Amino acid sequence: MLNITVQFDEDEMLKEIKRQARKQVLTVGFFDETYPDGKRIGRIATINEYGVPEHNQPPRPFMRYTVIKNRSKWVDILQDMLPENMDVKRSLEILGDVVSEDVSDMIKAFADPPNRPSTIARKGFNDPLVDTGLMRDSVGWKVGRE
Repeated sequence: MLNITVQFDEDEMLKEIKRQARKQVLTVGFFDETYPDGKRIGRIATINEYGVPEHNQPPRPFMRYTVIKNRSKWVDILQDMLPENMDVKRSLEILGDVVSEDVSDMIKAFADPPNRPSTIARKGFNDPLVDTGLMRDSVGWKVGRE
């Protein structure tokens, strides 16, 4: 019987993770998708996030709320994955799935401020960030070099 003991130098492991991390960025958001009328989904998401005060459109900061609500969860996921697989890119790809799902969930759940009565009448329901569902379904992610 052969017993092999493997020890990891935590300093070396941390150096390797940092080396890989300098080369990778996780971006979550709306990329080149458009609505059928040609409007860019990312532009509409930005308008919803920050509002348009001059048009009485209040901000609905779904992206910022998603980060506030889930930041510690995302850190925990990375802290659990990285020492196990030592692959920053793959870990960020897995995290991309989680973050994009969290953003989609926030879009579905976002309720305050509610739509104006005229918007509710046009849509037939009061869901401030959902009209067709295309924005909610278009949250994406990519991992790449800076």
